[in-house]
Amino acid sequence: PPHLGLDALAVVCEGAPQLFRRDLTAYGYSGAERVPLGARTPVGRVYTVAARLLGLTRVPLFHAKAPRRPSWIVALISPQAVLLTGEVHEDTPELRYEIGAALASAMPAHALIAALPRERAQTVLAATLTAYGPPSAAARYPAVAAIAETLWQLLPARAERYMRELCARVGPEAFDYDQVAEQQKLRVRRAGFFVSGDLELAIHRYFAEERIAAPVSLGAPGALAALCAAHPTVADLVRLAISPDYARARWHVPSGPAQVAGVSGPSAPSGT
Repeated sequence: PPHLGLDALAVVCEGAPQLFRRDLTAYGYSGAERVPLGARTPVGRVYTVAARLLGLTRVPLFHAKAPRRPSWIVALISPQAVLLTGEVHEDTPELRYEIGAALASAMPAHALIAALPRERAQTVLAATLTAYGPPSAAARYPAVAAIAETLWQLLPARAERYMRELCARVGPEAFDYDQVAEQQKLRVRRAGFFVSGDLELAIHRYFAEERIAAPVSLGAPGALAALCAAHPTVADLVRLAISPDYARARWHVPSGPAQVAGVSGPSAPSGT
């Protein structure tokens, strides 16, 4: 489902990138490590397929080889990018899941939650509501007021109108960090599952990320139904797995970018 807090972050990320932008060198990477679409390496092949499936071919991916298990972060360069570090020798469902989740994390709606420390992201959310919503106590905090003022200066008129309309339709809970972060994780997990095509892997990744004891087997009678009843995220992944939209987008060659429900949010307004 759409989440207006994430929609607001997309507008902020695209309309005021100066607040967050860093150089690629600040992350210890160089342009030579960029993976081009169509590259004939395991990472290149998975990246190419994943980016096309998700309609995210404009999200750059950089790969630095290192003798360790692959891991990634979102870099707030222009545009937002995925930085992958580690040794990759073959195309695996795990690699597909990781790259799918990473690309989704770099989308404007998701990048600030993925890349910023919790406290900084909370400040951005509070400043967004302060700038375009009703008066709030958060405005008295200097960090919140400073970002709110910067947003007034940087966002174009059309984006500003959209933000005021959005903030008028929702309450402060839509800008609560925990709620926004939970929706971001849900969308990212959908993308990882969508690219990997492996429901069992996606479910086990959820348990690992949340540090919940994983079930011994999903194949036991009634096991999956019980997990769906106990864990909304598992139920969400299962609903996606059995949906006609998933089958059509995942297993048929698309004529254009695939649109996965709940992965890609609405485009943020731009221009004047």
